Amino acid sequence: MFQMGYGFLAIIMVCVLELLKIMEKQVRLYRTTLDSHRMYVKENDMIDNKEIDKIIEERKKMHPDDPCVLEKWNELTQIFIRNEESTIAYLNSCCKENIDWISEIFEDISEQLQSSGFIECIEKLAIKYPDLNLDQDILYAKKVLE
Repeated sequence: MFQMGYGFLAIIMVCVLELLKIMEKQVRLYRTTLDSHRMYVKENDMIDNKEIDKIIEERKKMHPDDPCVLEKWNELTQIFIRNEESTIAYLNSCCKENIDWISEIFEDISEQLQSSGFIECIEKLAIKYPDLNLDQDILYAKKVLE
């Protein structure tokens, strides 16, 4: 009877080991799929510096009262509201001149993102670049959160 009991246990152990192998393969497959998805999201949510630079260059050439300024503001806003983390990362690494131009739409970005993290980012930019006078932009950006 003991021999039959041990034989039965051995069969169960083999089955359990086989199930564990199958589960391990499934976990590896799941992790690979998850990593691929994360890479896809990161690549597609990244902000294209060249695209931003191009839009800013076009904006610089316009007269302040040119109606096309609104189009450029909208283009930039659409880029920056896609992903808050990418926007904050971009702004934190952005040059002073571009920050100055992008600050024209801080209120619009804030209205769309509805994020205190974005406000904190532009407050840090105001400290980093005090001569840009971003206080009014920050005030407007905060106001749309209310």
